[in-house]
Amino acid sequence: MGPLFFPAPNDPGARHAKAVCAGCPVKAECLTHALDNDERGIWGGTSERQRRTMQREAIRKGAARANAVRCGTRSGYQRHRDRGEQACLACKEATAQHIRAYRARKAVA
Repeated sequence: MGPLFFPAPNDPGARHAKAVCAGCPVKAECLTHALDNDERGIWGGTSERQRRTMQREAIRKGAARANAVRCGTRSGYQRHRDRGEQACLACKEATAQHIRAYRARKAVA
C-alpha cells in the first residue's frame, strides 16, 4: 500500500482510495482486519473516522465485536477456534485460500 491509502486528514484524495476499494474482492476481509487491528488510513473502503463510528454503533446496539465477524473470512475461522467450535466450511475455505496465497508468495520470494 502506498500514500494513496494513507491520505492526510481531510485530504480529498481519500475519495480516490475509497473508489479503488469499491471493486476489490477482499474489501470485507480488509475492513475486518482494520477493525480488529485498529489500522490507520483507508481500509475496506472506510476511513479511520468511519470505522470508529461503526465500532461505537456496534457497541451501542449491544453487538460484541466478536459477533460482528462474518463467516467465510479468516477472522471468522479464528472466531470459531477461539470459541472452541468446529469451523464452518466457508471459514475453512477462506483460511485455506489465504494459506495457498501466502505459500505462493513465499515461493516466489
